[in-house]
Amino acid sequence: MSTKSKLSVGLLSLFVITLGIWKIGAKEMDSLRYLASFKTENSYCFAYINGLAAANNLKASSGTISAGLNATPYLENGTNDIAIKMASITAPKDLALLPDSRCELLISANTPEQQFNIASVIADADENNEPTGANTPQYNGSDKLGPVSEGKQAKSVLYVVERTFEAKGLPNWAWTTASPLSDTSENRQKIKDRYMDLWLFLKRKEIDALEAQASIAMSEMAPTESMSPHDYWLTIGINEALDDGKTAMPIEWEQYEIKFYKGGRLIRLEDSSGRTPLKLEDADTVFSYNPYLSLVNGKLVITR
Repeated sequence: MSTKSKLSVGLLSLFVITLGIWKIGAKEMDSLRYLASFKTENSYCFAYINGLAAANNLKASSGTISAGLNATPYLENGTNDIAIKMASITAPKDLALLPDSRCELLISANTPEQQFNIASVIADADENNEPTGANTPQYNGSDKLGPVSEGKQAKSVLYVVERTFEAKGLPNWAWTTASPLSDTSENRQKIKDRYMDLWLFLKRKEIDALEAQASIAMSEMAPTESMSPHDYWLTIGINEALDDGKTAMPIEWEQYEIKFYKGGRLIRLEDSSGRTPLKLEDADTVFSYNPYLSLVNGKLVITR
């Protein structure tokens, strides 16, 4: 999710109602947007929407930020999930939190006239400066809001707080109706072959052809930002990176692992930082394009 989609946190506080209780008329559905507010204080925080990495604060040495993003393209009608992963700002040397350490992810449903806060997860410090999710609103859940699940992530310094919630009024995105892809050696090779096809477009600087490969994603995501598909494509930054003289990095396949999300309907080949092999570099910096693929009508296509 692009950081270029940051929103004013002031917008996210205009209307506050009970979590999980909201009604929107049929005429408002076309303008419905789901926004995510991500707030952190004195801790490392990682936000996830439907298992997809949405935001983190690793670039903030203080561990304190406030940001927002458009979650609409990453949600589907029915059950979705959100999660916060938290670690001490002094991890891994010292795992104790500060008294005011806090991570929060809030999902709201928005129309031009009103906002409904529908789900949130909070991780903060208890009286022993240990992480807890106990201060998450409606901890035990409701009809449309799942109970909070929390605990330490295995073999990690991270503490996870997560829950499910219900969304409605969304289009039937291509990825939501995609055929689930199972984890087999044959499918893994197909995924690698698809990334090689996309990488070759980068290597040859065939930017128009690469944009065409992303047409489904652009046509679905652009309207959620009131943009044209081409203008949305430009916000990704590939054109600018190529104009700056960056060239395609060779793929070192052993650095990547195939990740399956949402039951295999979203797939991505990722390195340890969540970046795909679609990388451009110059002497100073590396740019990466990190789309998700889905199996649509028998073909692996970019859907996000």
